[in-house]
Amino acid sequence: MNTNRKYRQPKGASLFETENTNIALSSMGNPLAQLSSAIDFEIFCKTLENLILTKEYKAMSGRWRIYIVTMFKILLLQRLYNLSDHQTQTN
Repeated sequence: MNTNRKYRQPKGASLFETENTNIALSSMGNPLAQLSSAIDFEIFCKTLENLILTKEYKAMSGRWRIYIVTMFKILLLQRLYNLSDHQTQTN
């Protein structure tokens, strides 16, 4: 299996969008920040890639995958807060 995985990078609309979003979420009590301070999610990366990403790339065309740990965090938050896919989408 090809272990050199490519993931797409998040793109912001402005230079400070990520910083402003983090400040706004922190003021509201960001649940992901609370979870990230208690859990090191990177320890799940290798296990998730081995279990979920079983196909090798046939070609480097098409859209890159979203980072597997990010998807794991999204699924965890959806489960904890009973959110639908539509409720967790960002612009």
